[in-house]
Amino acid sequence: MTVRTYFSWMLALFVTSFLVLPTSKMVNNFYYIFIAIPGLYLLLRNYKLLKPINSTEWIFLILCSVITFYSAFYHTRAIIHALYVLVFVYSISRFVDPNFFSSKTFARMLFWGGLLYTAACAISFYLIGNEPFGTRLNPGISRLYSPIQISMFISCSLFIVGPHWIKNRNLWEGLIGFVLAFLAITLILQSRTGLVGMGVWNAFMLICMVRGFGYKGLIFLVAGLLTLLVISIPMFDLAGQSTELIERGDSHRLAIWNGYLLAWRDCGILLGCGFPETPSPHLVWQPDGSEVFITHNILVNLLYHFGIVPLMMFSIMILSVLNIAWQQKNWWGGFLFAGVFTLMLDSNSIINNPDEVWLMLWLPFALILAEEWQSKRETIKKTINWSGTPIVDAN
Repeated sequence: MTVRTYFSWMLALFVTSFLVLPTSKMVNNFYYIFIAIPGLYLLLRNYKLLKPINSTEWIFLILCSVITFYSAFYHTRAIIHALYVLVFVYSISRFVDPNFFSSKTFARMLFWGGLLYTAACAISFYLIGNEPFGTRLNPGISRLYSPIQISMFISCSLFIVGPHWIKNRNLWEGLIGFVLAFLAITLILQSRTGLVGMGVWNAFMLICMVRGFGYKGLIFLVAGLLTLLVISIPMFDLAGQSTELIERGDSHRLAIWNGYLLAWRDCGILLGCGFPETPSPHLVWQPDGSEVFITHNILVNLLYHFGIVPLMMFSIMILSVLNIAWQQKNWWGGFLFAGVFTLMLDSNSIINNPDEVWLMLWLPFALILAEEWQSKRETIKKTINWSGTPIVDAN
């Protein structure tokens, strides 16, 4: 088995492990044993592979270094977490086959796998668990234990499978998939974050349908939305969820973000607050007086803990890699765009053990860089074998 084949399959299984393995520790161990250790071995044997191939990788390295240096004063685990992310991005970008992850087969597995997982959880939750239909699904049986995380995964995976629906003119599959994804996110998972991701995807699909099919594409898209409306209204009424998503409001997100921004301003705009032991008065939840621990926004988290410089570096890095994806015509860029957008509504740190941020941020980031590295590798005609030595590429 070649290095590229091994890492491609291990990455596919790693993504699958988020849905099938019941604990975060099992997902972490899978990553350590099957990706991190072999990847670190090859990277150390071929240290020249660590040299950044473009400015995006330079910013990524500097950003990880800054976050690690700052965090290490408060908890040493940050060094290990940063190493995990670095090894993941470099192993994937150097050793996987990006064409496999852009294929129709993988795209379908990614999207329909997320829907099948949701369906299986719903059957267990409603039928076996005797929960009334319309109760929000909270599976808690895999690493993606939150309904919000599952909805983010489904909405982002639309960006990978959608282009294949259009390219191969599988419009009926696309219509059915879109309707099922909408019903899963709104009726079963009841996640507004997932709806935001689907909204971003709809905007992209509107452009693609009009460009690819003209007025026929627009008619088909409108027909799909009307079909969705006709199907969803009675089902929502049956489940008693017609106003549930609206009544929950913003779940105090705006108040939480405002509190963190006020605390960041008090600590210092340039360096942020670090990880203080005493909570800021702005982060004490009223009226019970409990502390707010989670920012629910990766950008606010960067700003509060590390200051404005890492936030600017992260923003430049994302814009840079999105520009690379645009030039490549790589739809993992759309996945990354939607992922960052949804992570701005419900997530926390970008440097951590394998979690939803790895799927929504670091996975597409690494695969876009893998495509870039592939073009460089074809230029220098080099690859890596298991002995860790460069050999001439036979392709």
